[in-house]
Amino acid sequence: MQLIELHIVQFGQLKQKTFHFGPGLSVIAGENEQGKSTLLNCLKAMFFGFSGTRRSIRDNDRLRYLPWDGTKIAANLIFEHAGIRYRLERVFGKTKASDQCHLMLDTTGKTVELPSLLEVGQALFGVTADEFANTVFIGQLQSPLDGPDDSTLGKLGNLSGALDEKLSYNTLVEKIREAQRSLKLERGVGGLLAELQQKIGQADSDREVAISNESTQQLRITHLNVLTHQVDTIELSKKSLSDRISHLKTQARLQQFERLKARQSEQVELRTKLRRHESLLFVQGQLIGTQALAPIRLQLQAAREAEAKVLSQQQAVEAQRVEKGREEAIIRNFADLEGIDRQVVEQQALRRDTLLSRVKLLKDAQRYQALNDQLLQAKSQLVEREATEKNLQIEIENLPTRAQLDAPFTTQSDAPPAPLKAHRNPFMIVALIFMVLGVLGAIITLPLIGLTLIGVVLAIVAYRQSARDQQATDQVAKQAEAAEIANRAADQANQQRSLLETKLQAAQALTDGARQNLTNLSRQIQDLINEIRPEATAIIPDLTELAEAEREVISLQQTLQNDLTATGCAQLTDLYVRFSQAETLHLSISARANRLAQAIEQQQVLESLAKKHWQELVLSIKPDNGSVDLSSPIAIEAHIDELTKLDIQAEALRDQIKQSESALREATDGLSWPEYVQQLETVAKEGAGLALQDLADLTNLTDRPGFPDTVGTEDLASLEQQNSELSDQIARLHAEISGIRSAIQHSAKMPKMVVEYDTDIRNLRHQLGDAQAYYDGLELARKSFMDAYEELQETFGPVLNEKAAMVLEKLTNGKYHGLKIDRGFNVRVETPEDGRFHEWDYFSGGTVDQIYLALRLAVSDVITAEAQKMPLLLDDIFVQYDDERTLAGLKFLYEKVAAEQGQALLLTSHNRVGEMAETVSPAISVSKFI
Repeated sequence: MQLIELHIVQFGQLKQKTFHFGPGLSVIAGENEQGKSTLLNCLKAMFFGFSGTRRSIRDNDRLRYLPWDGTKIAANLIFEHAGIRYRLERVFGKTKASDQCHLMLDTTGKTVELPSLLEVGQALFGVTADEFANTVFIGQLQSPLDGPDDSTLGKLGNLSGALDEKLSYNTLVEKIREAQRSLKLERGVGGLLAELQQKIGQADSDREVAISNESTQQLRITHLNVLTHQVDTIELSKKSLSDRISHLKTQARLQQFERLKARQSEQVELRTKLRRHESLLFVQGQLIGTQALAPIRLQLQAAREAEAKVLSQQQAVEAQRVEKGREEAIIRNFADLEGIDRQVVEQQALRRDTLLSRVKLLKDAQRYQALNDQLLQAKSQLVEREATEKNLQIEIENLPTRAQLDAPFTTQSDAPPAPLKAHRNPFMIVALIFMVLGVLGAIITLPLIGLTLIGVVLAIVAYRQSARDQQATDQVAKQAEAAEIANRAADQANQQRSLLETKLQAAQALTDGARQNLTNLSRQIQDLINEIRPEATAIIPDLTELAEAEREVISLQQTLQNDLTATGCAQLTDLYVRFSQAETLHLSISARANRLAQAIEQQQVLESLAKKHWQELVLSIKPDNGSVDLSSPIAIEAHIDELTKLDIQAEALRDQIKQSESALREATDGLSWPEYVQQLETVAKEGAGLALQDLADLTNLTDRPGFPDTVGTEDLASLEQQNSELSDQIARLHAEISGIRSAIQHSAKMPKMVVEYDTDIRNLRHQLGDAQAYYDGLELARKSFMDAYEELQETFGPVLNEKAAMVLEKLTNGKYHGLKIDRGFNVRVETPEDGRFHEWDYFSGGTVDQIYLALRLAVSDVITAEAQKMPLLLDDIFVQYDDERTLAGLKFLYEKVAAEQGQALLLTSHNRVGEMAETVSPAISVSKFI
């Protein structure tokens, strides 16, 4: 598996960043706080998402890397696995439910479907997030494993061939415990065993209920028969009392009839009065009501508005007439324009403007040509001054230096010989002494002649030495004279060089001034080109043409001024304004005449429409039963007000009739008067035994024998109270009977007999025994599996120890080569001093990092298939290493990645790591974190 490219849209502090990854070992160096750890955690999140749900930001990567501005975490990753190039796009929300993950083929864009509930890393590489965190993903100062997880232990156990990696030790033990908890909880009461015991207790209770139910059933049936007889007796008494109450109510209804007859007569009078009002509201065969009066008032308003429009239109016509007269008076003041031909004036003005434009164009061209000539002169001057500057530089370079002047006079020695001091040769003095002694010896004795010979020899030597000294003195004098000549030549050369350098500086200043002048002229020409028309830069100005154009402009200007003076205008614009005003007034008078005719025509239409409105209004309110004066708008408005008043009175009568009918209907229990009379006849026939033929008979009913004048309200209320008490007593008895019947039905519907309950209890006790035996078997299986797993660890332990020891030996350059790992992934290392194994706590921080780095890499090699190996992601793992250990670690990582043809990313904040990596192999990619 190879990482190719990661584009981070937003992840923590990283935003819109793209990283490219190559094969082999890559070292990326950067300063602290730049986001190196964030980059590695982004790669982890792309394959395994976020799993933390704690509220602490330190323990929850989703909260830790969520941008402060509230935007979502998003990134795109391109990687290659098993020869296929994939593109993974992920967007992370505030919760896992809002996350989005899309895996597709990078070449075709086809979506790759993943198994549900599996992350990309587990689905493609068979590696869980815990395995990834405990092997190839090594954070800063996090070399030790977080603890053996289920999947890691399962895969290590699979080395022995005795256990499926998907059924890890912890998973199987948890499944056995879960099965045990389904039978019996470790704490508290619950499980199948407790449930069976509860069912046995419930069955015993139901058996006792069944026994008691059989003994009380007969007593309930006897009591039910007694209560039924009491209900029948009370219902007979209640029927007799109800008949008595019905008879009294019939009498009360007959007495009420007389009172209701008077109310019925009032209703007849109100209806007669209503018909008289409504007769005045009939127009064209229809009754005018509130709804009909509303449109009539709208018609009245429309008629008034039509009259207002007529009045407004009359005012508008009059205003048009006044304005037309005013414009006709104004147009008479423009008679002085009749002698001026506007077209000729416009042609002269156009010709003048054209000539002015041509004059300006020629002047602009003249300015452009002048500046262009100055530019050419400036360029020529710049070339001359640059040539002068170059010649001065050549003269300065050709001047001889002091070393060149001193070269002919220097000797082979480093310094000239010092001049000889006077009388420094002692041989002459000694020779003289010996010669004097020899002369004295010749005079005194013979043996002193030898001294004389010695003195002669010494004199000869002294003479020769003196000759050499004189020659040396002469040579020193010549060298001094030559040095003086060289000094004078050097001084002259220096003076000449200083003079030439001064001239060169002046020439450079003149050259810079020429360049600045050339720049200023170029800028002025560019500004002029931007200012003037392009055609001005393309013509050569003709001074003769310019003078003729200026003279013609003056002539045209004088002609135009004469015309303006004749019309009383100061400027041509004023003349154009007067021409425009005259034309506008002529057009306005013509248009206003048309508008005046249209306004008069519209006034006539509005008058006709207003008349039509009043006629329609008269037709809509003229009554059918008589003539009303509707000849004027005032009479029409008065009649509409009268109709409104009559309508209000009629509505009041309708309300009185409705209230009376409502009261009468309420008194007759919601029946109409004919229905009430018919019902009363029926009651009288049935209750009093009388045959009533008509209302007259019904009216005289109360005078017949057997009917008192009035029915006592207190007697009727007492009887109704007795009737209500009997009803309550019957209801209580029915409730008691219902309860007894319910008890009988419930007792009769017992699900099982006592013998059946006995059988159920025996079966439940048998199931309880089986469940207890199954629980004991599970406990035995759990203990046996734990013992077997302890033995299983002995099978993959040596393999892991061997691989981890081999890696540690390479990391430490052979210093440590033996270690042991227990089931908790705690490590003991063999020391070369005593050959004993010690806990890792006794070693330095750098050595501990080496030990657990070796353990992680060994576990990764053991549990990961060759085709599923993922890149190593290392975050500053050498932070506690010295230079020797760092170099050894880099060599091992490079050799491991190269041998496996894999990929590793090492991020560090120390530049020395990158420098050492370049010395290990040029194949290691070293770059800066950007």
